[in-house]
Amino acid sequence: MGNPIRGGSLLIVAASLLVCATLGTAKQPNILFVIDESTDAKAYFAKNPEKAPMPLPNLRVPAHVMNSYHYHVRRQSAFFLPDASPCMLSQPNFDLIHHIPHQQTNPSTGLFVTGAWNNYEGLPENYDLKYSDVLHKGGYNVGIFGKTDFTAGGHTVDARVTAWTNKVNFPFTLQNGSAGWYDETGPLVRTVNVSKVVHVSDWNHANQTAKFIADAATHDEPWLAYVGFDIVHPDYVSSPYWLDQVDMDKVTVPEWIPLDQLHPEDFQATMKKNMANLTHDPAFIKSVRQHYYGMIAEYDAILGVVLDAVEASGEADNTYIFVTSDHGDMNMEHQQYYKMTYYDPSARVPLIVTGPTVQANVTYENLTSHLDFFPTFLELANVRKDDYKYVTFGSGKEVAPRLFNMREDPLEMNDLAPSNPSLVAELDAELRSYWDYPSIASTAESYNKDSFALLRASFNDEDKFKAYLATLRWSTSWSYDPEGSYAAIEAWLKTPNSTFEWAFP
Repeated sequence: MGNPIRGGSLLIVAASLLVCATLGTAKQPNILFVIDESTDAKAYFAKNPEKAPMPLPNLRVPAHVMNSYHYHVRRQSAFFLPDASPCMLSQPNFDLIHHIPHQQTNPSTGLFVTGAWNNYEGLPENYDLKYSDVLHKGGYNVGIFGKTDFTAGGHTVDARVTAWTNKVNFPFTLQNGSAGWYDETGPLVRTVNVSKVVHVSDWNHANQTAKFIADAATHDEPWLAYVGFDIVHPDYVSSPYWLDQVDMDKVTVPEWIPLDQLHPEDFQATMKKNMANLTHDPAFIKSVRQHYYGMIAEYDAILGVVLDAVEASGEADNTYIFVTSDHGDMNMEHQQYYKMTYYDPSARVPLIVTGPTVQANVTYENLTSHLDFFPTFLELANVRKDDYKYVTFGSGKEVAPRLFNMREDPLEMNDLAPSNPSLVAELDAELRSYWDYPSIASTAESYNKDSFALLRASFNDEDKFKAYLATLRWSTSWSYDPEGSYAAIEAWLKTPNSTFEWAFP
């Protein structure tokens, strides 16, 4: 839904990357910021365009140029690799997401929340330090369209409860084909019998953005257009029109390892995503990935509507374009789909920048993030140095950290932490020099428990609360052992906030 804002003259231009306009008589540059859902940084095949299973005429990927990668969004562009997206909230504002206090809302519980710890806790309604606010106050004509996901109070109670109780060690079984304890649907694939326009709302948002750009070009003020798309968020829904454009010979099947060999964090993620009982079926895996690539092909066409509007405005030479995603998608790697894990397909997203001062034919391989391109991975306390990616969990004491050489092992299959204790210690010390991650994890866990306790207190009847919990999206898992499940929650509430548990197969 569009929310155009008009205003009068400015100095700074901000987006994921800060671009400074120089004072003078020339009109300050326009900004188009485009963000979609669930796009893994690899999904545009920047490093190996010849392996792309689908055409990307708007996110154009030509051949290698001068030992770098030439990446287009119609015009000369730079590709930032890797770019990390800690969460959707990290891109519209200028502070770390755990530094944004607010009152819990929808419903108002009276709980003062110190940070945006999950999708339910976002920016307070009166928060006016988003880059759109700053630019509007400085004179930019601002239009915001599509999905934002910025403000606190969104998402269902169901989603909140499962997030709060993420570290409850619920009872489960994997015997007789059971999937264990899960609160996600698993990878759902659907083919719909329509032609090009599958994700109708996204096409509508593109058309709204295009109309705003056309109108804004008739005024003197510079403009900022933000558009957020739901595509390519699961479920994986596409049509024969797009699926036929996917070259199945180029759709690969990732390797899985046995459940009993998974790191505890990986096992828990696989199980909670309802994938623990899936067999490694190449046909099904390729079908999921085909639909994913088909959705990206449709997204490329949707993006084309907005890019056409920039070209038609006559202001393309004075417009910076940023194209990125809110998070990645595992796309069946490591026996997972969707997000919520530390692996690069989930945590790393594409970032393409084009504009009048952007150097073309360049791929930047230093770390960037949605906040300020600083090497930041907040959710699972993840640091990369040179070719190495270091991951630690909780307080750092409960389960082993992980270490990957991302240049030699881009699929993150070979954990180097056990054989490199000195490097692990060095990276952990560097991580702690940026953030006291045990303290951050403890504060987040305190928030989880306080929020859950307030929800329980609102029922004034324990039996009714138990009955309510049994109806949430974990209902099938809860029914395996209802009393044991509730007892696990009680035990979790009594556990110190500095201690975390993981499920084991």
